[in-house]
Amino acid sequence: MKKVAQAALALLFLALMIIALWRWPINGWGSVAWMASMFAINIIRAPFAKANKDNVITEKTQATKEAVLLGLVSLGGYLPLIHLATGWFSFANYTVPFWVPVIGALTLIPTLYLFWRSHVDLGSNWSVTTELREEHTLVTRGVYNRVRHPMYTAI
Repeated sequence: MKKVAQAALALLFLALMIIALWRWPINGWGSVAWMASMFAINIIRAPFAKANKDNVITEKTQATKEAVLLGLVSLGGYLPLIHLATGWFSFANYTVPFWVPVIGALTLIPTLYLFWRSHVDLGSNWSVTTELREEHTLVTRGVYNRVRHPMYTAI
């Protein structure tokens, strides 16, 4: 059942992305940059999620609370996409100067690199939720030597 739900969410994500891309003249080119970053985040994470899915979990606490919070964060990622695809939240639209999305788009490359690098440096220690795995180690090398939470910093 979990795989069916994941597949349904992936299809919903792709459908919303296609519709939102079709509406880019209404939403502006900054929306395309934002959608590209969301797509890139999913592409970056996919191989790490696949590689680490078979790791043996030794400790997981507050699973219910964490699942609810993770669901809310996921919903927060879908709301902008729903708006871009449907315009349902257009009452909250506002105009920004041209340079704002330009700066946002320019920051995508270094932030996506930081996001990717943090996953690489975590290696088998990476997981979507907070859990300890067999042979779990504290990572202090790479970007974790300089930034405490590089993945969150990148996002």
